[in-house]
Amino acid sequence: MMPNLLPCVAIQHQGWLNFIAMNRFKVPKGSEQAFEELWLSRETHLDGNPGFVVFHLLEGPARQDHVLYSSHTIWESQGAFEP
Repeated sequence: MMPNLLPCVAIQHQGWLNFIAMNRFKVPKGSEQAFEELWLSRETHLDGNPGFVVFHLLEGPARQDHVLYSSHTIWESQGAFEP
């Protein structure tokens, strides 16, 4: 399943400028548990990247044939996110 890539944005929160990278997924009804387990159990190296702050996977609204999910990572800056 390929994500729909959403624009990356810079936000300012409590005086800090952060960078958010986001993805959106349409998950077929009945596949939600497998999708969540895949994301929660996958090997990740985000914590080892300088400037990485946090990762979130969010469940969105359900439609007749799918459920929307989005994931986002927060970085200290756009430079920390980009290779």
